[in-house]
Amino acid sequence: MMKIYFFCALLTLNFMYSQNNTTSFGMKDPTVDEKMYGNAEPYEQADQVPEFKGDINNFRTSLINNLDVKKFNKAEKKFETDLNFIIEKDGTVSSIEAKGRDKAFNLAVESAFRKMKSEWKSAKYSHWQVRYHVSVPIFYAQQTSVTDKNLANSFFGVRKVNTSQIFQHVEQAAEYSRGLQNFKKIIQEKIKEIPNVYPFTMKFVIERDGTCTDLKIFGKDENKSEKIKRAILPIKEVWSPAKIEGQTVRSQYAIVFE
Repeated sequence: MMKIYFFCALLTLNFMYSQNNTTSFGMKDPTVDEKMYGNAEPYEQADQVPEFKGDINNFRTSLINNLDVKKFNKAEKKFETDLNFIIEKDGTVSSIEAKGRDKAFNLAVESAFRKMKSEWKSAKYSHWQVRYHVSVPIFYAQQTSVTDKNLANSFFGVRKVNTSQIFQHVEQAAEYSRGLQNFKKIIQEKIKEIPNVYPFTMKFVIERDGTCTDLKIFGKDENKSEKIKRAILPIKEVWSPAKIEGQTVRSQYAIVFE
């Protein structure tokens, strides 16, 4: 009986060691499997976009070549739709759907895309393969060329912005939903018991989820600056994060109190 207990104990210790050892080398974030990346909102850009096995510049041309255009040639108008599909982690394609005003053209584009039997190399987040949602505009008119020489640069949208970098210059600044003056009043209420606190500058980082971190207080008196910092923390107010090329980024923010 003692031998059985001893053997079980060894198994348990071995399992615990293997679990801890795996964690120490870095386990895959479980959210990676759940999250969908993509080239358009509301999806976040992947670290490495999918690769089309072929000439991506000829994608639309190949699609139109598979399109039954007879019924559309009769109409003197331009047909437009957004072709949406998902590139799975194994490179296969799923969830094909064209979204446009003309239902017949939508169905024709979906059929043409299936006929292409396109092959893809999956997107990656870090070094993990991830699912990727593609949305690409498709248009057709009898007298209109569909060749896009810049498609290779535009097909998957803008390149992913460095999500760990803290930016000081952004295209769309972070905002507090109730306005900057209300945020300043919240801070002033926290420090009202500290005598002669002004002037000082409050600098902090607004994270991609809108939370505020890395608070620093700059003033003439270091001791008083530290008291102000302690009084302000924690900052519970959540902001709308800054954006660069439509992507949320970490940003530096400064507020002067005079």
